[in-house]
Amino acid sequence: MLSGPNTDLYADLAKSVPGMAWQASGGVSSLEDLSALKAAGANGAIIGKALYEKKFTLEEDGRVVKGVRFRNHADVGDIVDLAARYAREGADELVFYDISASPDGRSVDPEWVRRVAEVIDIPFCVAGGIRSVDDARARLFAGADKVSVNSPALADPSLVDRLAAEFGRQCIVVGVDSRMSGNGWRVHSNTGDPGKTRTENRLTMAWIAEVTDRGAGEIVLNCMDEDGVRQGYDIGQLATAREICPVPLIASGGAGAPEHFRDVFAEARVDGALAASVFHKQVIGIGALKAYLAGEGIEVLMLGYMNADAGETSGHTLTLESLSIDCDKDTILVRAIPTGPVCHTGTDTCFAGDSPPALGFLTELEGVIAARRAADPSDSDVARLHAAGISKIAQKVGEEGVETALAAVTEDDVSLTSEAADLLFHLMVALQ
Repeated sequence: MLSGPNTDLYADLAKSVPGMAWQASGGVSSLEDLSALKAAGANGAIIGKALYEKKFTLEEDGRVVKGVRFRNHADVGDIVDLAARYAREGADELVFYDISASPDGRSVDPEWVRRVAEVIDIPFCVAGGIRSVDDARARLFAGADKVSVNSPALADPSLVDRLAAEFGRQCIVVGVDSRMSGNGWRVHSNTGDPGKTRTENRLTMAWIAEVTDRGAGEIVLNCMDEDGVRQGYDIGQLATAREICPVPLIASGGAGAPEHFRDVFAEARVDGALAASVFHKQVIGIGALKAYLAGEGIEVLMLGYMNADAGETSGHTLTLESLSIDCDKDTILVRAIPTGPVCHTGTDTCFAGDSPPALGFLTELEGVIAARRAADPSDSDVARLHAAGISKIAQKVGEEGVETALAAVTEDDVSLTSEAADLLFHLMVALQ
């Protein structure tokens, strides 16, 4: 029976023999145990039973991944680095899903929650295998502002009641992974592992109504068929959810261009829009997106500094509309109407310059490639390449690279432009 390592013993060892490298052995049954051993001074750990019983895996932790339609996830960076970057660029809130936690029967690791909390000053929500009040408390105490439940709530709907009663509904989010199945939208569970994903016997809208009655303070509706495709949010499904959802509704899945954000706010009347790929790959800048939405008449949070010592001033004033304090009493939301640009540079936010310009044509190209990939291989070269595998795609990229280099050497500008376009296209195919 695994009962956890004797961390007191190891801590005493580290104190009595400072500087000695040592490894712990015995009792390790979770990632939390490994975190505790690290804190006690261990340089490593010997693990046996916990691995072959699959209590956890040794896949690299603390990395951000992104897939398409909840499959084929690719590594896009370190979790702490990305969190710090998005906070700098003006994101209103961050959401972290440990996508393999529920399928693997474990919970999101509080250690990386603490690491994220140390580097950002904006609200963030965490999700992944939170099955109890104690699980939620550990993640909230580690620094998260909200916890989100999905598969565990489907297995035990009363979990939502217990969490809301203990912490208040303002920090309880229910994630809903939904796609059309049969004659309606249905909820899916364990979507972090395609091999374990299950279509639940629950209609999406009925489930949203139930969990909000139970105490959920926010719904994130993940439209699975749009995830990672970048062809726009599922306006129809989100608008239907809006009609029956009495709490903040967050759209997720499908963002590929600034217009997609505008449309989901204007047409589905959601309270927030969640996106990943376009920000991970820097196709759209957060500051530039906010400025665009404000210009389209969509209310957004435009960040600026409040203290007089922050640096240069725009010289403009803001008319105060309201002040709100969050549940932890550590953040103030100021709603105000500016008389001119907030920033001294003339932009609507002090963070507009942090992000690279949007490359709209790349978004369109990705959409074209995604559509061709989904087509019948007999009708699509892209579909045939993907069916043949990454080696064939890599071979094609190599061929186009050689042809581009030859065109450059011969100084044939027309051919160079054509071959470079082919090379870019096939690089994008490889990246998908």
